[in-house]
Amino acid sequence: MAKEPFFKINFLKSASKTDAAWEAYTKTYGDWMANAFQDQKKVKEQFLSALDSLHKNYPKAAVQTLDSELKTFCKTDAEKAVWLFFMGVAHEAMEQYANALLYFTSASEYETEGPAIYQKLADCAYREELFGFAECNYQEAIRLYEQEKDVSSHTLAALYASLASCLIMMHDHNAAEEALIHSEKLENKLAEAQKARSLLYAVRGEFEKAEASLKLALKQEGVRRDSVLQKQMDDIRSGTSEHFSTIFVENSEIQSFWRWFSKRLDAYLAVLDSDRIDEITKMTSEISQRLKKVFPFIQSAISVSAYKNETYSIFVADFYIKSLSDGLEALFTEIPESVKEKVNWIKIH
Repeated sequence: MAKEPFFKINFLKSASKTDAAWEAYTKTYGDWMANAFQDQKKVKEQFLSALDSLHKNYPKAAVQTLDSELKTFCKTDAEKAVWLFFMGVAHEAMEQYANALLYFTSASEYETEGPAIYQKLADCAYREELFGFAECNYQEAIRLYEQEKDVSSHTLAALYASLASCLIMMHDHNAAEEALIHSEKLENKLAEAQKARSLLYAVRGEFEKAEASLKLALKQEGVRRDSVLQKQMDDIRSGTSEHFSTIFVENSEIQSFWRWFSKRLDAYLAVLDSDRIDEITKMTSEISQRLKKVFPFIQSAISVSAYKNETYSIFVADFYIKSLSDGLEALFTEIPESVKEKVNWIKIH
């Protein structure tokens, strides 16, 4: 089955309708595009060719055109913002969310009033489980869209639903409820909002309401199943969700970790003293891998960083994952005094 294009724009593009085609993209993504390539018709036509590849869901072809043929023609801030934005869109279409995130972040540095940029930035941050960063950018996208006179209620409703999903992942249930109320006032029974509400009901233990909301969302989408969301709800119900559940940590593994770390403590402090990035990276990678034995239920890599200022500090990110957050609390309560005297262990989101 052919994959649907990830965005749809209705226009007839030809060499004689370059401006009309560019205006169609400007209407879709914002007036911040209007000032780009005003006096470069040929460049604009090449750019539209790349966007046509995106429209037809050929992102690799779009990247080839954008990067090899058009990058050098982007001179003004407006042109650089447009180029960076659509490079981000292409990488997002290829599910390369970390790369897309970098392009959207750079685009936001050239164009600070384009809500579509912040929306895309938030979407990719969410995909990378950078929920705090995603929330800030959803809020900024909403703020900028609400300043526009002709923004559609559907756009805002979908944004509020995305914000609600992000807040649920951050365990801020009251704020998520407020975002869903905003979404539902703008557009009643939006599928994205119903899915977010089904997850919110599940984490509150209201599983009948969760199933009803999911059923309604599937009906609106015209599909029978959302296996990812259903599994997430089932895991919450069974208490095995790494993100929303407390999962037992073996004390023997905690003690084993501290014995392992204590043997390497002096060597690791010497690495931090050296300030060599490659050695610090190797050290934090070793700690990350060893932590996986303590928390085998964590599917992704455990993010560890280290820093020396006036004291030595090691940071472990929990990414709002409850099982890891609770597990780190248990781990930190067992820090040996010999380690505690020399190194600060800090949990961060």
